[in-house]
Amino acid sequence: MGRQAVDDGFYPPRIAAHELGHILGLPDNRNGRCDYLMSGHSSPTSCQSTTPHSTEAAQVRRNAGGGAPATLTRHRVYADCFRF
Repeated sequence: MGRQAVDDGFYPPRIAAHELGHILGLPDNRNGRCDYLMSGHSSPTSCQSTTPHSTEAAQVRRNAGGGAPATLTRHRVYADCFRF
């Protein structure tokens, strides 16, 4: 997870969320702002925000092809299928 960042005093859940952002296609932006998850090491160590900024969330939706539908279709699972 970035032992150096933990040793430097950064909040581990924020580090994990930041790294997940990379997996979802977000680059580092190094703007120093706590409200941007991808500001990473440029934000203060006191920053504990683990929520992406709305522009970062929008980028993830674009990366995924436009975003999730407003409502998800539910599939019915019948208990009989799982009897042993």
